[in-house]
Amino acid sequence: MYPYSKIIMNSGQEYILLKTTEEVFNIINNNKEHSIISIKDKNKREIYINLNEISSIEPYKESKFSISII
Repeated sequence: MYPYSKIIMNSGQEYILLKTTEEVFNIINNNKEHSIISIKDKNKREIYINLNEISSIEPYKESKFSISII
């Protein structure tokens, strides 16, 4: 299971969340009567997401792999 999820908006904006995709879907389903929800992103900043503007929600795994060019 991936520890994070990525929300992609219709505008192309992407948000990485500290929640699994299942947790994100539960939050959305529990707030259907609202068109905008607040949720914390990976950097623990509170963001506001318009539910009508979500293009997709995907699992996200942060890569620990990095390349250094000397």
